[in-house]
Amino acid sequence: MIFYYVLVLSLPLVSHSVFGSEAAGVTVVKYLGLVCLAYALLSLPRRRRPPDFLATAQSRAFLAFFALVVLSYVIHGSGPGGATQSAFIVYASHLAFFVITLVVVSSLERLRRVLLVAIASMALASLYVLRDWQAGSTVYGAGYRPGYVTGDPNFYAASTLLCLPLAFGWMLERRPAWERLYCFGCVLLGLAGSMVAASRGGFIGLLAAMGFMVWHSPRRGRNLTLAAGMLLLFLAVSPTSPLQRLMNPREGDQGASEARLQLWSAAWRMAREHPLTGVGVGSFKAWVVFYGDLPENLQLAAHNAYLEVAAEMGLPALLAVGVMIYCSCRGLDRLRRQTRRSGPPLLHQAALGIEAGLIGFAVALVFVSGLFLKVFWLMVFLSMCLPALRPPVHAELKQEAA
Repeated sequence: MIFYYVLVLSLPLVSHSVFGSEAAGVTVVKYLGLVCLAYALLSLPRRRRPPDFLATAQSRAFLAFFALVVLSYVIHGSGPGGATQSAFIVYASHLAFFVITLVVVSSLERLRRVLLVAIASMALASLYVLRDWQAGSTVYGAGYRPGYVTGDPNFYAASTLLCLPLAFGWMLERRPAWERLYCFGCVLLGLAGSMVAASRGGFIGLLAAMGFMVWHSPRRGRNLTLAAGMLLLFLAVSPTSPLQRLMNPREGDQGASEARLQLWSAAWRMAREHPLTGVGVGSFKAWVVFYGDLPENLQLAAHNAYLEVAAEMGLPALLAVGVMIYCSCRGLDRLRRQTRRSGPPLLHQAALGIEAGLIGFAVALVFVSGLFLKVFWLMVFLSMCLPALRPPVHAELKQEAA
């Protein structure tokens, strides 16, 4: 199980020198995944009840989406420069992660530990981002946007907003003092990193996530004051922030916005011309120059995950992604309401925090091609695990009360 925790810790570190290093052509993080998969398969016979991989609507939507990835790979082959094959391998690793998570997260205590490690991964990524900003700002000025091992400031911000609401909620709940202090420190690091990353899409998603978290939390007024106060403080003291980029965009920001609109237009043209199968999973960058008034050497992501999925795999894949996110949030919302009074408190707090993060991430995906981010898939897969962790006694008491 320790290898799974290490794997979760590595999720936002897209370009880490250790996890990304190769041995015999395979990265360390892939070796970790293989060890975790072997552990999961070997532990299956010891479980009283094996996990039902089709129990939730979001799990069925995920498997349908993966089937469309396979179909895209079969139709389009390896794609330009092997792009389709590379994307297929990425999604195959997500499938393995799906199996691993549903097998190993089999108790409330394991859920608690996984979520604490996920919060730690946000803090660790934030430390790398802050260190990168410290070094880069001395050369390029305070407006330097760090990415470092997180790959890109937008990717970092999107991964962070998945964990920040959970950490914020846990630091205010009735939990052990060390957990509350730990979450408080992680929130401070996450907010500091988000300010210097200055991702506008990530910031809008963070506002949506924290707004949902505060609205559905007990002592709403106190939590709103605290969340707004912390956020405003970081916005005020940070030498650069996403709010500054939204309110006073620099020349480079305006150019980036115009390029983004052109990319969205190109993605929409691809989806209209190839509505069923797209141009091939992972192939957007190679095809984008043929679908708009764009420079020939331009090879960029769509900066909109929904349009990118539609362009690469067609409208059925876009529908599968939308259903998966919707059903994840709907299932978490149902569980949150069921456990509000009957408990267990951990399930209620986890459901609220994960749902808030997924809602914020769904908003951020309008501006970020971040569907590949592994923290997102962790939260989706955990949403599939949570219903099975609810003790039967609570369900029975609810039925009797009704």
